[in-house]
Amino acid sequence: MSYAKKYSLNQSDHRPRTKSLKQKNGYVLIADIGLPSSRLLPNKRTYAEQVKDCLIIFIQQKIFINNASDDIAIILCGSDTTKNSLGYQNIQVLWDMEKVSWGAAKCVNEVVRTKNFEGDWMDALGVALDLVHRKVKAGNIYESIQIIFFTTFESPFKTSERTQKAYISALLAEKTSLFIVGSNLDQESLEDEKKMNKGELVAYQLMQEASGAFYSFGDFSASMLHCTEQPKLGAPWNVTLDIGSKIQIPISAYIKVKKSESLKWSEETSTEEALVDRERTYQKEQSNAMIDREDVISAYKYGSKLIPVSIEEEKHWSYKSGNRCLSVLAFVDPIPPQFGSGTGTKFIFPHRKAGVVDRSAQIALSALINAMAEAGKVAIVRHVYNNNTRLAIGVLAPRIKFKYECLVFHELPFAEDWRQYEFSPIITPKSKPSAEQVEAIDELIDKLDLSGAEEFDSTKMSDPYEEYIRNVIGFKVLNPDDPLPDIPPHIKMNLQPAPSLMEGAKDVLNRVQQLFPLQVTDNLKAKNFETSKRWAIPATEEDAEIEKEAKKTKLDETGEVDLESIFRTKTVIGVGTANPVKDFSHVLQMGKKPVEEVYEEMSKVIVKLLEDGGGTNAALMDKAKSCVQAYREHALSQGHVVYFNRWMEQFKEHVVSNYFTDFWQNYVAKSRLGLITKEESPLSAVEKQKAEQFLRLSENVNEIESVDEDEELLNLIE
Repeated sequence: MSYAKKYSLNQSDHRPRTKSLKQKNGYVLIADIGLPSSRLLPNKRTYAEQVKDCLIIFIQQKIFINNASDDIAIILCGSDTTKNSLGYQNIQVLWDMEKVSWGAAKCVNEVVRTKNFEGDWMDALGVALDLVHRKVKAGNIYESIQIIFFTTFESPFKTSERTQKAYISALLAEKTSLFIVGSNLDQESLEDEKKMNKGELVAYQLMQEASGAFYSFGDFSASMLHCTEQPKLGAPWNVTLDIGSKIQIPISAYIKVKKSESLKWSEETSTEEALVDRERTYQKEQSNAMIDREDVISAYKYGSKLIPVSIEEEKHWSYKSGNRCLSVLAFVDPIPPQFGSGTGTKFIFPHRKAGVVDRSAQIALSALINAMAEAGKVAIVRHVYNNNTRLAIGVLAPRIKFKYECLVFHELPFAEDWRQYEFSPIITPKSKPSAEQVEAIDELIDKLDLSGAEEFDSTKMSDPYEEYIRNVIGFKVLNPDDPLPDIPPHIKMNLQPAPSLMEGAKDVLNRVQQLFPLQVTDNLKAKNFETSKRWAIPATEEDAEIEKEAKKTKLDETGEVDLESIFRTKTVIGVGTANPVKDFSHVLQMGKKPVEEVYEEMSKVIVKLLEDGGGTNAALMDKAKSCVQAYREHALSQGHVVYFNRWMEQFKEHVVSNYFTDFWQNYVAKSRLGLITKEESPLSAVEKQKAEQFLRLSENVNEIESVDEDEELLNLIE
């Protein structure tokens, strides 16, 4: 499942407006941790523990979802510490109104637990209102301010009509909302004030005046856990839509959907005292003399030579896409949807400036959209977002709705980006389904269709991967020494089909199971397997035990179960570059090819590995060395000494002529993988002294013939 950000269109003018810079929000969290918070909840946790979890979840979401841009304050009611500006007893300002951070979460994790004291929740609310007033007076501007109170209203409190009016005035003056979480109030209590205790009734009256609401712990946690980042509408891309050399239509392109960006990571080095700034320096290898960054240029390795390239040369060679543009190249039939690429979709409307639509552009674009729709055509366009930036080819398709009309832009792939994979057909003459089977699958698709399903509203869903990453980060911040936690239940729930969906498809699933029974597969000749068949599902306990013992035997012999070797009999037909040594050994064991043919395949693989790596790629040279070693060992053990020595002489000539001298000196010569001598095999006529001489390269071999550097570089570019 892919997750994308969607940008809704403004219903009044049918296009998104550019949103001004969002102001931060202010939150004051009040937690009652006095004696009443020690009572157990139905989930076997204390009230204080549940409050702590809610506070940490709230802080975590504000850090990730809102990029830690909001201010937050935490006040404890019933604390064993008194710390507030009004001097109220057992009221502690744990975290002053400042930018949300992991420090707040750590404070909550360490401090919030049941205390043997009781605090006046009205005093705590007064401290919160005073704190908000002082912050606003100091010049802080908040888009909204919310006071979220976690309390049961079971502690004693003092109030008066005058105090309540003062609190209501303060709430309204700063446009502050009041929310109550975790109280004993429910819908039935809210409908009948006689069922409320005195504290609940006072809080209800305050909440009504402050446009607030009551939440249970479950509702609050759910709203936080499934909170998604609000889409930010960026500025439109204003450009001219060019059709030929004479038609130019000013347009504004708005992002409708774009790929969701994953979490961004940054590396920081720190000590116990402070962060450490990292600094990069440049110096000469021989003298260690410092060099300015401006005096450093790039170089590209060509064989064993380094070719320096200046910034000016790179600019001269780099492709220039030209000025920003959206130019129509051709009108064609609709493009199949599988050719769509890129990371998003844009809606194109007539140009608008300062809220005023360009009337001429509106008429021209409307005529173009309707003409394309009537003709059943789409436009292939050249898209350059800014001067000399990445070039993209895209398609513009007309979109006509009751309230608006526009062009929809999708990017198209270039030829080298397109991959056409061929798969064997699902339906073959041997496996053609019956009409009853086709009907059952059609019914299953209808039952599992999520179109319009409330359980799958993509606008209210978050990416479970990013959600889990956030959960892990928050857990490790508070518990750095503990192992990683399991996937939380609320994320697991999002990864499973909705129960109602599966219940509705229960009958058709049973029908599909009956119409498509699992059958025993064909025999697979597996090495060291005592059983002759493998089943798609476990057959009997006896068969499962036999297979288990066979796997155990394989593990005891090799130390691991090599599935590749189990199925190699049906896949390996020659020596390839992916796993050449195993391929070489297996093809020789099969005995279906002459030894000389297998040797020839191995020699070609060795040469290809060197050429692919340019004689400098360490990984490919290691693999090539292993191939030479396997080739030599087999030739020595099977008596093909003369054949190998003849090949080795030819191979050395190829190495020298192609300047792969590093491979010869550092891999072949050091590992003594040269000619096979008389001492190693009586079939050889090579003396030990000659073999030693053979491994050495003459001095003039390392001197590369002079080549015109300009001609060489031009060949590379071509």
